[in-house]
Amino acid sequence: MAQKLGGAKVRRATLDSPDKASLALAHARCRRPRPRHQAWFESQTIEGWRHELIRNFVYLVHSRNPGLAFGILSDSASTATRVILILGSIAIIAVLAWLLVTSQSGNAMAVAGLALLLGGATGNVTDRIVHGAVTDFFEVWFGTYRYPAFNVADSAIAIGAILILLDILFGRRPETPHSNSPTP
Repeated sequence: MAQKLGGAKVRRATLDSPDKASLALAHARCRRPRPRHQAWFESQTIEGWRHELIRNFVYLVHSRNPGLAFGILSDSASTATRVILILGSIAIIAVLAWLLVTSQSGNAMAVAGLALLLGGATGNVTDRIVHGAVTDFFEVWFGTYRYPAFNVADSAIAIGAILILLDILFGRRPETPHSNSPTP
């Protein structure tokens, strides 16, 4: 809903059009540079530690990943690789922030998806800058297939991507006025 305020149009936040800055700020607050639970977990376990949470399905693990998602480039712990990953992540964060701020869709699903992507990417790049790697906590097995270890930020990124995909596939689109005149 738009209102006039001092000659400028101001859009009031509703459930269908949430305040984008509030969503981004709320998610950023959830992902501090080193959350207490992560620091506690790392102090209580050693790398390679594993504990079964749900029999033959979900495991709590302590794994460090200096590479990309799913362990890609995890064998390359060079400084050049780390710098490239950090700079690439910062560029992606800048694009996500720009998309979140300039988005005109107003659709809560797309905005929440962008906020989750932004928060997850920020959390992972912060760990990479401060600690040289991302600490992963969870591991899931599907029969004999072991899904690569992941963390809370990775989950936020995956959920955000799913929300954006759902919005693209099934989101409401504003009606565009149809013109009877032929286009030149």
